[in-house]
Amino acid sequence: MDKQIKNRQKNRRKSSRKIPRGTVLAECRRGRLWLGVNIATGFLDLSQSGVRILSREPFKLHEEVEIVFQAFGIPAPIKRGATVIWTLPLENGHHAAGMEFEHVIAHEDIVRLSRP
Repeated sequence: MDKQIKNRQKNRRKSSRKIPRGTVLAECRRGRLWLGVNIATGFLDLSQSGVRILSREPFKLHEEVEIVFQAFGIPAPIKRGATVIWTLPLENGHHAAGMEFEHVIAHEDIVRLSRP
C-alpha cells in the first residue's frame, strides 16, 4: 500500500492538534445555554475543529456542550458549542472526551492558545 494512502487512513482529523499553553483555561458546561457548572478539570489538546476535555463526570455520545477558552493575550473568552464525538473512562475515575466544535476557531486564536 502506498505510504501516502496509509497516512490518510491513519489521521482522519480535519485540523492538526496543538498542545495548549500553560496559561490557557478551558471550561465545559452541559447544554447550549451557557448555564450550569464547569465540569472540565483540564484539557489535553485543541485544534481549529475540536478539543479533548478531561472531566470528573462522564459524557454521553452526541451530547451538546459549551466550551470556553480564556488566556492571557486574548481580549475576550472564546466560546464554542460542541458535540461529544467519543468518550473514554480513565483509570483514576476521571473521563476524557473528544468534542467537535460547531464553528471552527480562527487560526490566529489557535496560535494564541497553543504552544509554539
